[in-house]
Amino acid sequence: SVSDTIKRCRRINPTALDEDLIPIELNTSLLEEIRNSQINEIMFTSGFGKNNAFKLFYCDMLDKKITKEIKEARTVLLSNEVFGRAVRLTILYSPSGSSNVGISKSKLYLSKKSQYSYSKTPVVDFKVDYYREMFQ
Repeated sequence: SVSDTIKRCRRINPTALDEDLIPIELNTSLLEEIRNSQINEIMFTSGFGKNNAFKLFYCDMLDKKITKEIKEARTVLLSNEVFGRAVRLTILYSPSGSSNVGISKSKLYLSKKSQYSYSKTPVVDFKVDYYREMFQ
């Protein structure tokens, strides 16, 4: 399933950037949909910045605080109390082109950088491999 944490919004500027969004209504119906499903992992394609999916879901919809450990691990396991079973929340690196600079400085990319030395677009190739691995 694919969904969005924002149901209705306005845009400050006509861009695709999350920072240019003004959320008007969050998609809180997701909580009941997840509760009534067999979902055991939720993957977010944006993380900790302004209006990013994980932050809106975790902080605004679940009323929880993002810790240093969550930022470092890019994952958190919700207890049974939230959805009636444990559900893993995984924050993926953003697929957007604007994320390339940040990804190029990430520990994970730097640890695998030599694998992409042949490439004209090493960060893009890293992201393709990363997403393939995450969705296996």
